[in-house]
Amino acid sequence: MKIVSFLKKHVPALVLILILLIGATALFFYINEKEKQDYIEIFRRNKSIFEEISTELMPLEYGTTVSKEAGKIVVKQNGNITEIFQYPIDEETKTNIRRAINDFGVKSINKTDECLKFIYSSKRDFHALVYTADKSKLTGFTDVEHLEGNWYYCYILYE
Repeated sequence: MKIVSFLKKHVPALVLILILLIGATALFFYINEKEKQDYIEIFRRNKSIFEEISTELMPLEYGTTVSKEAGKIVVKQNGNITEIFQYPIDEETKTNIRRAINDFGVKSINKTDECLKFIYSSKRDFHALVYTADKSKLTGFTDVEHLEGNWYYCYILYE
C-alpha cells in the first residue's frame, strides 16, 4: 500500500524528471552534431590551408604540438618550447598555423605516430580533423568519418 501511495503522489514529478533527462540528452547530441558540421565546414572552406600545414608538419617528430599559451603560439618538441616565429618552418606555414588557431578555433595541432590532429575542444569533449595515410591509426576515436583523401573527422567524449 505504501508503494502505491508513493507512486500516486510522485508519478508526475518522476515523469517530469524523465522528460527533462531525455530532453537534455537530445540537446547534447544536437549540439555535438552542430559542432561537427561547423568544423567540417571550416575544413572544407579552408582545405588548402589545412593541406599546406599538414604537408609541412607531417615530417616532424612524434610528439610535436603547436598550441596557444599565454597569448603566444608555441611549438613543443622534445621538452623544448619555441615561439612559432622562431621555429624553422616557412613563413606561409606560420601564417596558416596562426589562422588555424586564431580564426578557425583549432586549440592545438598534434603530431602523433603517422597522424596530424587538428584538435577543437570544449569542456566536455573534443573534435578533431585528422590527416593520416593509415586509418587504422585512429583507434582512440569514435564517430570517425572519412572526409576526402587522407582527411578524417573524429570525435571522442572525455572519460
